[in-house]
Order: sequence, then structure tokens, then C-alpha cells
Amino acid sequence: MTPSDYQDQEVKAPKVEVVDSYDTGDDGITGAARKYWLQFQQWFDKLPLPAKGAVAIAVLFVTFSILTQVLRFVASLVTLAILLVILYGVYRVFLRQNKDS
Repeated sequence: MTPSDYQDQEVKAPKVEVVDSYDTGDDGITGAARKYWLQFQQWFDKLPLPAKGAVAIAVLFVTFSILTQVLRFVASLVTLAILLVILYGVYRVFLRQNKDS
């Protein structure tokens, strides 16, 4: 065998594709969210400076409004849970005691 025959028989290493562990692909929710985020960034970069400030203030206002509503909802759930525990305690102490007598 000649050296060129050995080269033909050599197993070539397969090409390795580097995969980013944070990349989930272009499909699915993350791909759609990434697409809209890039569109928003391109739109935002084209705005003049005063408009960028106005958009930033509006985004902060909307974000804090949503956060306030979520916190109010959580507070109402906590209040409801406390009320249910109190009512169950009243039931155990007064009403259940009458049934045992």
C-alpha cells in the first residue's frame, strides 16, 4: 500500500457543530419572544432621544402598574387564606364542640 492509500482509508473526524446552551432554537415561545424583542430594539433605536425617554417612562409606568396589580392579588389571596383559617378555628371551637355534647 502506498501512503496515498492510507490517507484514503483514514477516518475523517466528523464536523462538530457548536451549540449554545442558552439557545433554544427559533421555534417556540422563546423564539417568538426573541423576534419581538429584536423588533422592539430596532424600533427603539430609530427613535429620537426625547421619544426614547417617553417610551422608557411609559414602560416603567406599565411595569409598575402590572406589578402593583399582581401584589394586590397576592395580598388578597393571603387575606383570604387567613380568613379561612380563622373561620375554621371558629368552627372547631364553637360548632364542633356543640356536636360533641
